[in-house]
Amino acid sequence: MAPTVEQLTGHSGSPAVVVTDFQPLSAQRSLAAELSAAAGDLAILRIDAVRDLAGSYSYRGLDELAETYAGLLAGAEVGCVVGYCSASGLAERIAARLGGLPVVLVKPTRPTLEQAVADFGGFAAKLGSSADGLSFDPGPGGAETHAAMNRALAAALAEWALAEDIDADEVELLETELLARFDGWLGFLLSAAQHPDPLPQRQVVPGVELDEDMVAATVAAIEGIHAERTLGVDGDTLLGAACAVLIHRVTGRERVVVGYGEHRTTVRLGPDTTFREVLGRLRGPDRDEDACDVVVRERVVTADRTGVVTGERLGTVLPALVRHPDRAIRHAELVGAGERQRLLAFNPARTPFSDRPVHEMIRDQARRSPERVAVRLGPAELTYREFLDQAETVADRLRGEGVEPGNVVALCAERSPAMVVAILGILLAGAAYLPLEGTHPPARLSAMVETAGAAAVLADGHHRAAVAGLGPALYTVDGQPLRGRAAGHVIAPPAPDSAYVMFTSGSTGTPKGVEMTHRSLANRLTWMQDTYRLTGHDVVLQKTPYTFDVSVWELLWPLMSGARLVLAEPGAHADPEAIVEVIRREQVTTVHFVPSMLALFAAEPGVADCRSLRTVICSGEILPPKTVNKLTSALPVPVHNLYGPTEAAIDVTAWACRRPEPDTGVPIGRPIANVAVYLLDEEQRLVPLGGRGELYLGGECLARGYAGRPDLTADRFVEITVAGAPERVYRTGDLGWWTPDGCLHYAGRSDDQVKIGGRRVEPGEIEAVLHGHPRVGNAVVVLRGGVLVGYVVLVGYVVPDGDEPPDETELRDHLARHLPGYMVPARFVVIPRVPTTANGKLDRAALPEPGRRRRTARKA
Repeated sequence: MAPTVEQLTGHSGSPAVVVTDFQPLSAQRSLAAELSAAAGDLAILRIDAVRDLAGSYSYRGLDELAETYAGLLAGAEVGCVVGYCSASGLAERIAARLGGLPVVLVKPTRPTLEQAVADFGGFAAKLGSSADGLSFDPGPGGAETHAAMNRALAAALAEWALAEDIDADEVELLETELLARFDGWLGFLLSAAQHPDPLPQRQVVPGVELDEDMVAATVAAIEGIHAERTLGVDGDTLLGAACAVLIHRVTGRERVVVGYGEHRTTVRLGPDTTFREVLGRLRGPDRDEDACDVVVRERVVTADRTGVVTGERLGTVLPALVRHPDRAIRHAELVGAGERQRLLAFNPARTPFSDRPVHEMIRDQARRSPERVAVRLGPAELTYREFLDQAETVADRLRGEGVEPGNVVALCAERSPAMVVAILGILLAGAAYLPLEGTHPPARLSAMVETAGAAAVLADGHHRAAVAGLGPALYTVDGQPLRGRAAGHVIAPPAPDSAYVMFTSGSTGTPKGVEMTHRSLANRLTWMQDTYRLTGHDVVLQKTPYTFDVSVWELLWPLMSGARLVLAEPGAHADPEAIVEVIRREQVTTVHFVPSMLALFAAEPGVADCRSLRTVICSGEILPPKTVNKLTSALPVPVHNLYGPTEAAIDVTAWACRRPEPDTGVPIGRPIANVAVYLLDEEQRLVPLGGRGELYLGGECLARGYAGRPDLTADRFVEITVAGAPERVYRTGDLGWWTPDGCLHYAGRSDDQVKIGGRRVEPGEIEAVLHGHPRVGNAVVVLRGGVLVGYVVLVGYVVPDGDEPPDETELRDHLARHLPGYMVPARFVVIPRVPTTANGKLDRAALPEPGRRRRTARKA
């Protein structure tokens, strides 16, 4: 309303000082008209207080600014001070410093929606001017900063109002409240505007460039007010609920304690909870005395014990929650532009590499060092010249028998120099090799060669009987023909870019063959050589079964680098004593272990004598810190933890273990050269830093797909757009989380997830805690069916670290200190070692059933 003539009586002839804040043009015109009507020709000096605040907001408060204005007006004949809208506080301070002049408070007449939208757009060009009043320059750039801030407000409110189809009354209410809270968000806008490295600009209002952060902050302020009105809650409740959602989504916690105002309430959340339900639970009675996870007061997060809540995350998730309060909270986006950029930067920049096939690199190396020993098993050895000559003979024979580039050739042989020669020969013929384990059932072997469409099978004398019934043409391990192709066997169309086909277990029980490309393999082995630097003096032990993808680098990396490849005797890969012996005898420098075998190796009495080792590489399982520390305490050798699925060229991340490794867990490291790792949620969006997500792998590491299974290929090799452009990636099914410095931790399998009493449980999380017990050497947790009692239970299998195993009570107490009760296994079984398959992986089927507990009979 306008001041009345009576309010100005006694001050006739003395001008009124009008202290005004930012208003649309229609409101400014209304103010001038109302004052003129009330006081006739009364002179008016107008101070654009908010403009002046904008120039010095970070350095001066209202009192200091009032002092400045009072000084400028000292000696002037002033009759009263008019405070317009939210500038009333400053007006009162000025009046007090001018000898207690009368203060008239004026509220604006609200414009219509059409006026507001039009005025906000047009007003931007005139901000900062006060031609009809007192001018005060707060310093260089002050008016420009204020004008930029107001342009953001103008454009954002106009854009938001039109996009959301908000009615005129609502816009007017929002505008008034936004201005009344000006001081609460002005500083944030100004800090964004005055950032030394301005963010990219965008044009919202024609001819006006705006900072992204300015617009985002303005929209957030407007939407916050709108949300409070539409959802019927105050600002603290709204912000506290959003914080609870953030904490749940990032940490997975189903119980969050929120302090807001003078209240403290426990909120229980799940992925299907809606935001409206969260608000309702937050408004419930105070009932929890625990320390608060997050505290909100006066619309500000004052404490966050979880470290999860950030301004950008709140600015991202809150609008999504407010716009869709009845949608499950799992659908809300969490990652904003800044965090997205940080997460994507964890992947290395692409670097050039030679994509020549690895077998060509081996041939070149053999020609450079023809007399150096290439392969040795016991007393038998081949020089690089002999090795290459024999491999080229195999290749010539295969080509002569009709094997074409891109065909698949199966190989069934025990570990020997002839096996290595056959692998190189197949590659030199332009084919991809398919390793077969002769002890597998004939039906499984037949399924593999039929699915891969193999053109031929090479077999040594020990395994000819095992492959005699297979369809492809049969040859000796050195390429001599034994019999032709069986009628009805179909050879797959050639795929010249394939290097090998490696079969892995399928979730349905049918094995699936991964077709790896030469390019992906070349990138993987080039990275390995650039990182670990084999020379002609190095000796690499090959002991992994060749049906396991780790064997690929064991076999090919030393040969392309001029090192010596030493083969362990067949079966020795499972004998730690034999491994110690061959390392000492052959002066091995580089060796690979799956973590369960590394634990046995580290416990061998002679491990300290393996002083020739300079590199120990682990992969295939979770690596417990105590295993690393036990080895390095006996043998000061670098240990490297690698991770990768068969579908992504053996390994995609790497970690150089610390000495000692802390018991918080051994990371799987950072992405290797030219590989991209993304952690995504169920909707294929980036998960925030510290949150768990599924690992998606891209870059120069991917397989062509699954041989003969386009359906499986389409299911697991998918296209995503998270880095700005469509990209082919592999969905691993593995879970992980990033540390702030860009290091990955493995967090189990998504498909190993079980439910106990309706709650989700990851066995890998329980195993990690068990590994932290001082008398546990290794541990496995599985779900067992309780047929007799009609329900399922968790069973923990424990390998003791020492002669005295921990008892059940001790294990339960240990777990209870770290996990909720429903995650503590109902039964524990002590076993001498974790059973493994031929490939060194956990053999769940070989774990013993827990025995029945003895019960004391009740007396009648």
